[in-house]
Amino acid sequence: MSLITRVQKQFLVYWAYTGADLFGQPTYGTPIQMSCRWDDAIKQVFLDDGSPVFSKIEIISKNRLEPKGLVWKGKLANFSLSSTNIVGQAIVGSSSVGVVYDVRASVAEGVYEVIMVSSTPNIRNTEVLYEACA
Repeated sequence: MSLITRVQKQFLVYWAYTGADLFGQPTYGTPIQMSCRWDDAIKQVFLDDGSPVFSKIEIISKNRLEPKGLVWKGKLANFSLSSTNIVGQAIVGSSSVGVVYDVRASVAEGVYEVIMVSSTPNIRNTEVLYEACA
């Protein structure tokens, strides 16, 4: 078992950013659960344009998270549509593909937006460790 796999003792739910709707509101993909290392740590990071921002969460994973995606600490089975973890309307409709989620980033509610992603390969370049800040 690799070091990257051994440190992933926690879980997160991830919604990939898929774009914006006709009104300019962000849209997100289906939530997926993945293992990770979730650290509550304030860290200064730099965006692509060089501007400094502070993140509250550092996530280490074998899975790449993309900027503008949303993360929530926990297992998907524990994510309740009726809980306060979802901001605003929990279910905005349903279709042939199932429930359509309306998830908004809110630090107070436990859902965070990914603001920066970096990657580091191991010495043999057989695995990559991804770090995301939210």
